Amino acid sequence: MPLATLHNARLFLGDALGRRARHTEALVLFRQLHAAAPDELDANINLANCLNSLGRMGDAAAHYETVVRLYPEHLPAVSSAISAADYDHRLNATDNTHKRGHLMRLFAGAERFQTWPNPRDPERRLRLGYISPDYREHVAMTLFAGVLAQHDRRQFEIYAYDATAFRDARNRDLRASVDHWREIDGLSTTAAAALIRADGIDLLVDLAGHTAGNRLMVLARKPAPLQATWLAYPGSTGLAEVDYIVSDPYTSPPDCDAFYSETVWRLPHTRFCFTPPADSPAPRLPPAHAPMTFGCFNNLSKINPVVLALWKRILDTLPAARLLFKYSALDDPSGRDALTADLAAAGIDAARVEMRGWSRYVEALGEYADVHIALDPFPFCGGLTSLDALWMGVPVITLSQQLMAGRQTEAFLRILKHPELVAADADAYVRTAVELAHDPARIARYRQTLRATMQASALLDYPAFTRELEGAWRGMWRAWCARP
Repeated sequence: MPLATLHNARLFLGDALGRRARHTEALVLFRQLHAAAPDELDANINLANCLNSLGRMGDAAAHYETVVRLYPEHLPAVSSAISAADYDHRLNATDNTHKRGHLMRLFAGAERFQTWPNPRDPERRLRLGYISPDYREHVAMTLFAGVLAQHDRRQFEIYAYDATAFRDARNRDLRASVDHWREIDGLSTTAAAALIRADGIDLLVDLAGHTAGNRLMVLARKPAPLQATWLAYPGSTGLAEVDYIVSDPYTSPPDCDAFYSETVWRLPHTRFCFTPPADSPAPRLPPAHAPMTFGCFNNLSKINPVVLALWKRILDTLPAARLLFKYSALDDPSGRDALTADLAAAGIDAARVEMRGWSRYVEALGEYADVHIALDPFPFCGGLTSLDALWMGVPVITLSQQLMAGRQTEAFLRILKHPELVAADADAYVRTAVELAHDPARIARYRQTLRATMQASALLDYPAFTRELEGAWRGMWRAWCARP
């Protein structure tokens, strides 16, 4: 068999194995491909993506960086390198921001439009375009569907720019929730930008940021006079052509504005809402005889040596306590082996650790009944995982950070009026965990009250949130109309 044919066959087989969550087998193939062609684009990208799926972002980052060095205009690799930096505990917020700007420098102003024919009427019905690669069964659409259902069609004409090839039930439902549906997954950047411009979009909203499949190059062309980023990616795009990033006072306090290339538009309460499953199990405490259990259901890429060192301090203070990890990569031998090695390097006794893999969403919620306290990782903290834990009555202890990716849990806790779970430094993080572990009555109160607190909060109030979001879109438009 010719070498090129064998190379392609391994790529296709590795991809097929990955899609079936057989990542250890895929990893063997991708390592072989990389060894044979260490500077080849697909060899690096596929190996990096496989490592990422196994929760090994640190290892994946080196291969994303190789692609960026050899192919600096390859946006998927650049976005992956930017996302990887959000997980890197060695980078402070300023260094992370500088790296983002450096990596995005080649995309700024790429063949961008300079003028737009949109009428400058601040109060007219606006053409609002949402562009996303996730119009399918995806966490972003779980959060977004409630907004589409509540949008005021008298004030906004909604266009969806669908950059996914998936056509599942969620995709079909979302189509029925907008005025105009445009499939752009097969369109070039130039063609997609031309379509948006031809539609006369007043405000184009990116829902993906630097997540997989993003179409930030379309926004770099500036097809709409106003552009914003919101929802799926907790951070700046690094593109000057994106005018605003939507956030809130807790996720993006004013002293953090320097970490965004966009102007921060702060919604008054929260930057998004949460839709818990209707068939969620009731919050339930672990059995009285169960050892104190700290849980983390986050992506394993968020678990770094600094996090584990802090968690070891907690375990050292509480000799009977244990750790419970849950993540899909733990179904795979390579994922389990990697976490086992990390725990050993941190000096954490494997006998005090339980590892669980994937389960259905509602079943995963039920597994919080085995957790007394959730520990939030850093510098990239939990998002939906923190909301899930709080919904199940589990207190989440978080360490305050500067970047948006590290402030999501803090924002939820401050919205819910539980700032006592937000630690200002490492010592406070350990102290908060240990003190709470010694107070079973307080843990029980959280289990009894957190869900009701969430239900009465801005986090679950889609009608009010959508009005606030629409107020942001209208405010941005009025500001543009007022420009000379």
